[in-house]
Amino acid sequence: MFLTHFEELGMIPIRKFKFRQLHSVPLAVKAGSKFYHGNTSNEELYGEILQRTSEKQGQILHGKIIKLPHLQTTFIWNHLLNMYSKCGNTEDGFNVFDEMPQRNVVSWSAMVAGLVQQGHYIEAVLLFREMHRIGTRPNHFTLVSTLNACSFMKTLELVKQIYAQVVRLGFELNVFLSNSYLTALIRLGELNEAMEFFEKTQGRDIVSWNAMIDGYVKLSPNGTWVFWRKLIGEGIKPDEFTFASILTGLGVCSSLEPGLQVHGQLVKLGHGDDKCVGNALVDMYLKCGALMDGMEAFKEMPERDVVSWTEMANGCLHLGHPGEALNLYEQMRLEGERGVQPPTGEELVAATLRFWVQTQFNIAKKE
Repeated sequence: MFLTHFEELGMIPIRKFKFRQLHSVPLAVKAGSKFYHGNTSNEELYGEILQRTSEKQGQILHGKIIKLPHLQTTFIWNHLLNMYSKCGNTEDGFNVFDEMPQRNVVSWSAMVAGLVQQGHYIEAVLLFREMHRIGTRPNHFTLVSTLNACSFMKTLELVKQIYAQVVRLGFELNVFLSNSYLTALIRLGELNEAMEFFEKTQGRDIVSWNAMIDGYVKLSPNGTWVFWRKLIGEGIKPDEFTFASILTGLGVCSSLEPGLQVHGQLVKLGHGDDKCVGNALVDMYLKCGALMDGMEAFKEMPERDVVSWTEMANGCLHLGHPGEALNLYEQMRLEGERGVQPPTGEELVAATLRFWVQTQFNIAKKE
């Protein structure tokens, strides 16, 4: 039976959810408000406004809609749902959902997605189960959100049950769903199964490749370089995420020579100015012990953030150059960067000791 795992866990049914009532919504919109246009009744206009409004203004508009029955259409209710979900107000969104006289697949999808975005994974899957129970056919948006919810719950059985629904409904060629299932498998640590699925997936895009390379970085760093060569060999054009991921993996493995090759490729493809790629490149060099290369990459970054300064300063400390770390901190302070903590006395002493030990070792080698 579909989603029987929740019955085994003794989860509460969807109808027993308790959310606070929506008491704070005003019952009128003041004349002169930027939302008030006389006797405006165009639901498309209200829909457009709800798409870009703040939560407070949306609540005011919600109050106006309550007073105008001709605006209480499924189209408008769905926009209210999306507005509350976008603002992170799941409780009021659920109140709107619960009060809707009619719901369509957009309503269910918006509510499931809103719950997932706020970390209410169990509630999202229970809502999906209720949707299935009453016979509403999910679309690919509903299924993507539900797959994400199941993967964050660390429940492989449920992930596979949801993907079985994907296949049963004829969505197995949908690349968004394929990528969501791939990501779910990786999030659950099933790298081998993810690779098998990846190999037989039709219509793979760069998101598919990025999901796999991220999986290798997190679950099997030593396989990252082999997968990267497969990606390049098949003519796939890496993006910023691909480069940041491969550099992270190479840093974990202290693979300097492959890192130098990737550095050349990212410059050639025009990704050298990306901040995330720059941070990953600096980190790779530092983890490989190449302080000068790391410093050069750091200096070439057109824009640096707290992460950039922190990893460069820490790299100097860990590689036995406390003076450089202090210089970086002073430079950071002069440039007005906030959030980087100066090294402690203990860290400076440890870095100095590492530098002394390395110096003595180099002298001994020369003798």
